Amino acid sequence: MGLSSGPQYGFLAQELEQVIPEAVKDLTFQAQMDSMGQEIYPAVASKIVNTNMVIPFLVAAVKEQQALIADLQDQINNCCSAPGGMAPENGDHSATHTDGMLQEQRLRSFPTQWQSLPGWSTTCQKQAK
Repeated sequence: MGLSSGPQYGFLAQELEQVIPEAVKDLTFQAQMDSMGQEIYPAVASKIVNTNMVIPFLVAAVKEQQALIADLQDQINNCCSAPGGMAPENGDHSATHTDGMLQEQRLRSFPTQWQSLPGWSTTCQKQAK
C-alpha cells in the first residue's frame, strides 16, 4: 500500500464514518503482480479519510468547548467568591459555616451538540474556614 514502516497517525475511518460519513470513502488497492503475472500482494479493501473535510468540524468543536470552559470558569468564580467561600445551593448567602465542615456547591452544565450525554453536575468544593 506504500505506507512507511513507522507509526501512522490519523483517524479511524470506521469511527469517523459514523459521525461525518461524507469524509470517508471506500477504496480498493489493486493486487500487485510480478513480471510473470503472479500475484505478489492481493487486492486490499480499505477506507480513506478526507482530513480537509474534518477541519471545519474540529474548529467548531474547539470554539464550542472554549465557550463551555469560559462559562464553567465564570460559574466557579461566582461560586467560590461568594461570602463564606461558597454559595449555598439554596442561594442564601447569609448561612454560616461550621469550622472544618466541607461545603459543596453544584455547578450546572448543559451538553452541547457534540455531546450525547444528559446534563451533568460538576462539584466545586472548598474547606470552610
